Amino acid sequence: MKKGKKFRDSLELDVDAIKTPPKKKKKLHLGPKKQILSKYSIEIYDEEE
Repeated sequence: MKKGKKFRDSLELDVDAIKTPPKKKKKLHLGPKKQILSKYSIEIYDEEE
């Protein structure tokens, strides 16, 4: 249960980061949204297995 809650909290923090992207334009050109989403979709998939 603790691991699940911690994972959910960290996921919510990253969702907030996606909603309010950093002001650094260099990172925006790299497509941070796609990297974050793909990273967490992989982690969620691993936990479901």
